Amino acid sequence: MTSPTKPSHKPSKKEPPKKAVDAPNNDAHNPLSDKAKNNEKFFQKVYSFVEDQIMMTRNKSGTVYATFGSERGFETLPLTCTRMSSKIKRMIRDEFEFRAPKHMIAELVEELQDTAQDISLEVYEVHHRVARGIKGQIFLDLHDENNRVLEVDRDGYRHHDSDDELPLFLRTPGMTALPDPVGVTGNIELLRNLLNYGSESNWYLIIVFILYSLRPLGPYTILVVSGTAGSSKSTFSRILRLLIDPSSVPTQALPRSVADLMITASNSHLLVFDNVRTLSLDLSDALCQLATGGGVRKRTLYTDNAETLIHVTKPCILNGIDDVASQPDLVSRCILMELPAITTRRTEEELNSKLAASISAIFAGLMTALSKTLAELDNVTEFPDARMADFARFGVAVERALGWPTNCFKEAFSQNQQQQMTNSLGDDPLAAAIRTLVHTELEVDTTYTKTPTDLLAALRDVATHRQLSNRAWPMSSLSLGKRLRKMEPALRACGVGIKFHHSGNRAISVKRLDNFRR
Repeated sequence: MTSPTKPSHKPSKKEPPKKAVDAPNNDAHNPLSDKAKNNEKFFQKVYSFVEDQIMMTRNKSGTVYATFGSERGFETLPLTCTRMSSKIKRMIRDEFEFRAPKHMIAELVEELQDTAQDISLEVYEVHHRVARGIKGQIFLDLHDENNRVLEVDRDGYRHHDSDDELPLFLRTPGMTALPDPVGVTGNIELLRNLLNYGSESNWYLIIVFILYSLRPLGPYTILVVSGTAGSSKSTFSRILRLLIDPSSVPTQALPRSVADLMITASNSHLLVFDNVRTLSLDLSDALCQLATGGGVRKRTLYTDNAETLIHVTKPCILNGIDDVASQPDLVSRCILMELPAITTRRTEEELNSKLAASISAIFAGLMTALSKTLAELDNVTEFPDARMADFARFGVAVERALGWPTNCFKEAFSQNQQQQMTNSLGDDPLAAAIRTLVHTELEVDTTYTKTPTDLLAALRDVATHRQLSNRAWPMSSLSLGKRLRKMEPALRACGVGIKFHHSGNRAISVKRLDNFRR
């Protein structure tokens, strides 16, 4: 047996214990030292200065905003955003000739946030691009070099030069300027030469959509632009954006999640999504919420249980080769714009040149039309019966304000809605069987009432073999009821009324309406 190898070095001697040495005297972190007291006094002095420079408010969701003066007038930013921290750093540098470190800025913001939570802040909504005045007027943030705001009412439009009654506008990155219409002769007709809009009915709907999107309150309408490849869908959407809410990023891809969609919506007034191919059910429902008002609740970053609330109501444009709005609930909130194929093409340079030369006159014409519409709106008592009742009423007011042919908007809107609803039903076997049943069994204004089981049996009798073998065909009375509830708006637009009875025995009534077309 071999012996273990002898270590090649001698073990070191045991060192005596080191004498305890006092930590360096860091007076800046000693709350009892003079230096720490001086630092605290300086911090309080800076805090008082910053607090005097800003006005803090909060919106209904609880987000705290800071409004402050700048070279371009008043600006409003979320208190905790990075841009606001940069503004505070600049205020301190200009006043004290001192470059505040990041930790000091963070402490100042945290202190301001705590103060905002401790006191009762006034609730002010902060707006993107458009806002409503207390007298019903509309304020438009032109976002030009002088940060001018346009005031539009039934008497006309003008620059709003007074700080009184001026709403708070949030100017986010990417926003660009609207044309200044003051002193410009307006002419909406110049827009015709820039858009590939197709029919005159489409023209009426385009003008109403633009003016309606400049309203400060929802519900809004979703414009779905479809057409073959090369029909200028993206250019069409870009031009409309220039007249509503210009941006350095005029179009974007549709976000994949509902939360991302709501965050995007919280940073601009108009959303424009380019080359949309399909819509998931979740995003379809989210777009419905976006048009009528909705939001999300998310856990605030770096916290355990704090929530960030986002609530938005915004107009929207979707464009794509196919009509992506297929769910009846979404379709009922949309205007479909089918663009024809382009026969004569223009270069991008030529189009941009004509647009630059005429956009101020077009926007001035739109402002005149908006003012006249506001004056006419209270006189509108009869308008198309549709889910988008506000849009329909506003459209009638635009028709009267611009002197269009009587009922031209009503006819264009009704035809558009019926076409969309018909498209949404597509080749659905149940919808086809119901329309066959109504055509063969019912006269106008007559009703066919059956239990769900008997109605399903009657539909089987009129359905074709291909319809019955389709996977979408309901296999039970329960699934029949669920399908009919989803299809009810589309069927009503096609002239078929559906009504559910729950008292006593369950029953379903099918009625042939005046506008029935097989």
